[in-house]
Amino acid sequence: MLAGAGTTRLALKNAPATYQQFLLPDAALYQASGKVGHVNIVPDPDGKVRRIPLIVRQEAGNTIHR
Repeated sequence: MLAGAGTTRLALKNAPATYQQFLLPDAALYQASGKVGHVNIVPDPDGKVRRIPLIVRQEAGNTIHR
């Protein structure tokens, strides 16, 4: 499994963590691994991390699972 990261988080209420786009591995590595997990951490308003989303979404509808 390789890592993918969401960029520019969108502020949507009552929705999973949603990003404008994902930074993904090179196409050859992506095809060889078959799976990509996200590495995004979403802190609470006070800056503390109390939970990590299992799924993040791209604005276009694509998803990455942890």
